[in-house]
Amino acid sequence: MQLNKQDHQLIRLFQLHEKREFKKRKIPYQIKPLGQHHIRFCRFPLTYSVIFFILLLWLSTGVLSQDTVSPATPSNTEISQTNADGTISKPESQPEKPPARLDPENASGEKDRIIGKGQHLIVNKNLVEIHGQALVKTEEIVLWADHIWADFDKDMVKAYGNVKLVVGDEETFSNELVYNMTTNEGIVHEGFTYSEPWYYRGKEIFKIGENESYIRGGSITSSPLKYPHYDFLASKIIVKTNKELIAKHVILRIGGFPLFYFPAYRRDLRKDKQAKVIFRLGTDSYQGPFMSIELPISRRRRLNGSIMFDQSSRRGRGGGTDGGYRVNDVGFDEIFLPFLPDATPSEKAKLKDLAAELADRLDGEFDHYKLRQLFFEYLITDEDVKRAHTKIQEVYTKLQAENADFGKISEANSDDDQTRYQGGDLGFLVRGEKDQEGELRLDPVLEEAAFALKAGEISQVLRTDRGFHILKVDHILDIYGEHEISIRRIDINISPSDETRETTREIAEKIQGRAAAGESLAQLASEFEESEVSDVNNGAMIPLNEMDSRWKYSVRRLEMLGEVTPTVMTDRGIHIFQLMEKEETPSFEEVARDFEEKVGRSMIEEFEKRRVQKAEAEKKVPESKETGQDEEQNEEEKIKAYTKHGFKGRWEHERAVTREAQQLDRDESSHVIESKKGYHLINIKKKRTYRGDLFFYTNDQYSFSREEATRIGQRTALRWGHYHSIYTPWDNREEGRKPLNFMGRVELQSKSYKEGFGDSESAIDSFGMFTWGSAFSAIDELDTDDDGNLTFSTQPIGEFLGRLQVNHSLDLTGEGTRTLQKLPEANVSLSRMRVSNLPIFKIINDRMVKIAEKVNTDTPILSLLSFPTLENTSFDLDVNVGNFYRDLYQEEKNVYLLAGVVGFDVRKQSTLKISSTREAKLDLNLNTNFVWHDKDRDGNRHIFRRVYDVQVDVSTILFRIYDISFIPGARRMRHQMNSTVSASYAPPVDREDNLYPFGPSTYFYEAKDLTYRFDTSIEIKTQKNKTPLRILQFRTRLQADYTDYAAEWNRKYDFIDSNVTITPLASQSMNIIIRTTHDPNESELDQKRFKQVGFRSNVSYRRDKWDFSLGNSFSKRTSRASRRINFSFQFRPNSLIEIDLGADYDWIEKQFYSQRMTLRRNLNVWDLRISWHRVGIKRSPPYNNVRQDFTFQLNLLADPAVTVGLGYDATTETWGFRSLPVGVPYNAFGVGNGLSRSYF
Repeated sequence: MQLNKQDHQLIRLFQLHEKREFKKRKIPYQIKPLGQHHIRFCRFPLTYSVIFFILLLWLSTGVLSQDTVSPATPSNTEISQTNADGTISKPESQPEKPPARLDPENASGEKDRIIGKGQHLIVNKNLVEIHGQALVKTEEIVLWADHIWADFDKDMVKAYGNVKLVVGDEETFSNELVYNMTTNEGIVHEGFTYSEPWYYRGKEIFKIGENESYIRGGSITSSPLKYPHYDFLASKIIVKTNKELIAKHVILRIGGFPLFYFPAYRRDLRKDKQAKVIFRLGTDSYQGPFMSIELPISRRRRLNGSIMFDQSSRRGRGGGTDGGYRVNDVGFDEIFLPFLPDATPSEKAKLKDLAAELADRLDGEFDHYKLRQLFFEYLITDEDVKRAHTKIQEVYTKLQAENADFGKISEANSDDDQTRYQGGDLGFLVRGEKDQEGELRLDPVLEEAAFALKAGEISQVLRTDRGFHILKVDHILDIYGEHEISIRRIDINISPSDETRETTREIAEKIQGRAAAGESLAQLASEFEESEVSDVNNGAMIPLNEMDSRWKYSVRRLEMLGEVTPTVMTDRGIHIFQLMEKEETPSFEEVARDFEEKVGRSMIEEFEKRRVQKAEAEKKVPESKETGQDEEQNEEEKIKAYTKHGFKGRWEHERAVTREAQQLDRDESSHVIESKKGYHLINIKKKRTYRGDLFFYTNDQYSFSREEATRIGQRTALRWGHYHSIYTPWDNREEGRKPLNFMGRVELQSKSYKEGFGDSESAIDSFGMFTWGSAFSAIDELDTDDDGNLTFSTQPIGEFLGRLQVNHSLDLTGEGTRTLQKLPEANVSLSRMRVSNLPIFKIINDRMVKIAEKVNTDTPILSLLSFPTLENTSFDLDVNVGNFYRDLYQEEKNVYLLAGVVGFDVRKQSTLKISSTREAKLDLNLNTNFVWHDKDRDGNRHIFRRVYDVQVDVSTILFRIYDISFIPGARRMRHQMNSTVSASYAPPVDREDNLYPFGPSTYFYEAKDLTYRFDTSIEIKTQKNKTPLRILQFRTRLQADYTDYAAEWNRKYDFIDSNVTITPLASQSMNIIIRTTHDPNESELDQKRFKQVGFRSNVSYRRDKWDFSLGNSFSKRTSRASRRINFSFQFRPNSLIEIDLGADYDWIEKQFYSQRMTLRRNLNVWDLRISWHRVGIKRSPPYNNVRQDFTFQLNLLADPAVTVGLGYDATTETWGFRSLPVGVPYNAFGVGNGLSRSYF
């Protein structure tokens, strides 16, 4: 049957249902009109003649005619069915609704269903032809073409013209295709197949099965271009999708030019699958032809290992094993709040607030306290009232001015912090409105005055117990019978004078000291009339999160019953709080159980309910598990609100959870962790961390000659290293207590040489070290709020580190070793210990500070004589004791030495006021060491030495700011000058003793240095740039050495280096650098001083796509001078290409010292590098040291196992070729394979 042109305008889409059943039962298709633009193939047991007769009758009546069929009216044609007895029955006549319009482009294929589309359709029994933008789509395949012929009896399709076939993750493009939809077999002519990241082209592509193809006379590439920049030609290619690729007789082409040949190539296409064997083959000038094989035997997350073998024509043979183990597991309890499917932003926000509340409970924010307080109320005098009234009258006068801005005046003068920075805006109010705590939002006096005002009116000055007030009504609303007004306010509080505050503070601090010593608050209140004792919250428990922030943190520090807080200052007075009773912070398990019982279970039920509803709505059926899978895995996949996890690796949890778990110590709880699935809170229960490496390798030893290498012996190395973290209950990250760590290594090194090539060596070296560290912290008394009350913060006051180390060496040759052995060595150190925070010195420093506040003056010069304190003073203490041993030392054997050293270093920093606008910073360091050796080389016992050195730094900073707004675009200019004078002194040490030159702190040297540093800079702040631009900087340094050694060699002064950096452009893309070097010492050649012995200049300019640099250098520190001009240029028009050029010309030798050129070409799928480098000065032999290198390297980024390189060594005049994994730097002139592995 063929439809005419008129019919084609109506027939656009078709569907074939239950395709497999049609084929099995051989039931023909019937046409059933569904609407103006759709037809559908359904099955009825009618004969072909009946079908043909009904169709002709239907067409003759003009049912399908455009002139007679209304677009909105469905067809009324009925389908008759032949019964088993030969009679024809008609179904009941029912109005039929037009179906929903099909969308083949976006519809997904379903089982036993075929969707198609085309401009022209021809149907002949089970044969279908589609022409013009043809589309056929099933559950497994999608086929596009200009023309498609389909035989549904045989499930065969033929496509021609712009063919595209998609099967799973594989895409095939061709001009002609024959394909079996059941067996997924077919033939592609003149096409290519894409399976990430490879394209396979060929004259013929045979689809052997669903996931396997055979290409004859084709090519492989990862370039998506029609004419790829590179490809691999191959006579035969077999591709197994997501499994492997095999090619035979492979030729690599770059730009169509053949470069290399490979007899065969195999590539594993499984994602994240590593190669079973790593094979390298190549040649270079050092090794000659070489081969390297690495066979991995284990690649697990916790255990890995491999067997290695290397063979080289010039370096011999080598082999061994390399492996390691890594364990970094954490066991923790977890509270999980999952994101509900299709959760709204409001639901997510509530879930986050719930998680934050749980974290606060674990952090103690909901702990309950019973407190008693001693309160000192500020006395308000008439002068205080008068002062406040005077200020409010000044404000009221400003408001009476024309065009006065109430909001700005409120922001500048009001004492109400809640509304001040909103221009005094209190929002809309109704009479008697209360806040969340049940308090009136407006004082009754103010409310009465406010509701008597009209819109835009300002009240008179109003008085309350707190102070004076002015109100303004902005708007009045009368909606639904409710009268609302929008109010602004200005408050001037009646506050005590500074003198009253200070007097009350002194009394309160005196009483606080007695209360801290144990005296009763009631007894103290009876002695001082200014104080009043009471129970907070009427004696009831009060949660921490409901306390006033001004005394909340002080109360939180209380741990012992009866303990009192420091003085807490508020607007009304000063408080001292005493802890009477405290509720213990709930444990993680208690919080988790409570959450699971009250909220968690219902939350999980709602989650499961929504997940089922979403799956039903999307008509998605969960995929069944593979047979044999453990039921335990199904249990683990179930979502739980509270879970106890055993030891698990990093990969077994979500990344955000794992990252936080690794940072916490035992019994520590996390903050709220957000992941893709929801919010998490975890508590660490146990941790284990250890790792190690085992390495064995033996190889031939050859001479280093490149041309004629000679085998001289054998080398063997066997090594085992282990690192272990030992976690203890007292580890705490916040307090700085770290776990105990162990690190050890045992190594066998053996070198055997042929006679005449060296002495054989064989020894076992062992090393082990335990370390433990902890940090000390104290309350940060400088971190206070606006009222001067301490916040809950700490500051580090020092660190402790302990170390025990053992080094032992066993010589297996019997000749002894000169290696220094430590049997053992112990070290204990305290570093950066703040003196003012230590218990005894804190009291001393407090008294010194009080004296300094009374004695110190702001008068210039006299301020230099300020009274010293212990602020900014710290010290280091190091104690080192060891038992040292050497088999051989010069002529002695079996040398044992007990030695120790105690080092004590003190640092003091202070600021000295020189004038009203200038200060000097002083840094003073005193380092002392007490050294003890139990003997010396002369047989003397118990030798003690004391050495010390002093370092002093004095620095000043002077800057000025100028207004340069007269320059277009500029605003301010800052000129800053820094000057620093440093001096160091260490007395000479007596060298007549005969101490052993090993052990701690054996040698000290004399030092008498004086150094001056000067730095000045100019910065400009412009209107466009947020940060200032530094346009000029000058630095210089002068140093003098007054030791006898310097005088002996006539080097009293060091070279004077001066640097000038100029940045003339606002974009900072251009830099000009000038460096000069002068010698202040008397020259040995002409006895002149301050001769210029060095000069260097450089101009650089940077752009987005290119850089340019031109420089000049001169040096004459000896009788021989050197002068060079250097140039460099980098050009990168985009991320795919880069060119680097550089040259260094020797002006004196009149020839280039170095030249280089590098070209890099990247197209995302491959990376090409070509470089040429020449270095050295050409002279007559044997002083000629010129070296020229040429290197070509190609990296196939899509295939990490393939990298080829080619290089030329001009020294040995040899070419080198090799294949390496991507990421290994190519080096054709050195050692690069397993014969020279370096492990550490």
